[in-house]
Amino acid sequence: MRLDEKVPFSSAEKEKAFHAIAVLYYDRNLGETTKSDFKTLLFSIYLEHLIQNNLPYDDYTMSVIL
Repeated sequence: MRLDEKVPFSSAEKEKAFHAIAVLYYDRNLGETTKSDFKTLLFSIYLEHLIQNNLPYDDYTMSVIL
């Protein structure tokens, strides 16, 4: 079983992530968001999820999951 399947995102975390993505796109006028900005946002959301749920977030564990 994969680590991300053991502790799924809660509804509140999903809502917060959706809001952050929407703000990024609307603040950048939809088409001006860069791929690197989007990937950085997704990574920060995932890292925050790991930290809040007391899951390991070392380089090796994250490289296996991602």
